[in-house]
Amino acid sequence: MVPDSYGKLHPRLIREEHVSVTEEPSGRYLWHFVPEDPVPPEKPAFKVAQAFYDLLVTYDSTDSLMVLQGDSTRANTGWKSGTHAHLEKMLGCKLFWSICVLHTNELPLRHLITSIDGPTSSDTGFTGPVCSLLSSVNEMQYNAEFRGVPGGENLTEIPEYILVNMSTDQQVSYQLVQAVKRGVLPSELQEIKCGKVSHSRWLTTAQSLVYMWTRKCQREAADSDGVSSVAKDVRRIDKRRQSYTVNKLTVIESTLTKENTRRKAEEKALQEKLEAKLRETKVYSEHNSDALKKHIDVSSR
Repeated sequence: MVPDSYGKLHPRLIREEHVSVTEEPSGRYLWHFVPEDPVPPEKPAFKVAQAFYDLLVTYDSTDSLMVLQGDSTRANTGWKSGTHAHLEKMLGCKLFWSICVLHTNELPLRHLITSIDGPTSSDTGFTGPVCSLLSSVNEMQYNAEFRGVPGGENLTEIPEYILVNMSTDQQVSYQLVQAVKRGVLPSELQEIKCGKVSHSRWLTTAQSLVYMWTRKCQREAADSDGVSSVAKDVRRIDKRRQSYTVNKLTVIESTLTKENTRRKAEEKALQEKLEAKLRETKVYSEHNSDALKKHIDVSSR
């Protein structure tokens, strides 16, 4: 609350960036902090990395840290000036970057739309003939004769107990894709309203595209052949992305296994060295004790 010239208090909103830090894979909360303001030519990402490093020193984790997790924002993942890159320089070693899959999964669709339909024009707009219709998809009439798009890989069946814990957009998107593949849209999905399209959240864009497949489009540019081509390309890129993800995870798992094996070997060697030192100390102590007893016996005589 800030007082004015008459002493009357007025609320004032102060915006701060709070960075939360957790331990993985347990997810245990460690700390959160507000990064210091950068001093030119410093960048905000450098201050975040600096605070991270100080926290690692506090927890004595500068040598044991192996993986960095975080969102895919440029401030985090910039190859030269991102937080992760700065932290690697401070630690003097390379780390695995485990980037949020929910954000990463949206990137293929973004590049696909840009390549096939055209680039974006604003925070919510598109220049292409298909995606430019997304802003009015909720006003389009349902097409009871829409053509299904079978083929491709089968969707993974998501158990009900997992589905109910997913967000509404995730649930609806999953159900819409199932319906389009089968060519039958349940009545409860025929009159839903898609959320606003935003280039910072491509799940809504994907949902609107699938939803538009079941509507009657008035413009020739958004005919079924055009959208069908997009759908086929989405499946092809998704398959490639899945293969890439599996390969990447395999490499990470293999490297982590080797690193753990190496560390265990080092710990074992250190333990053996310590035990040998303790045995040596014990023998030396016993020898000195025997010598002292002999000296006492000789003196007493």
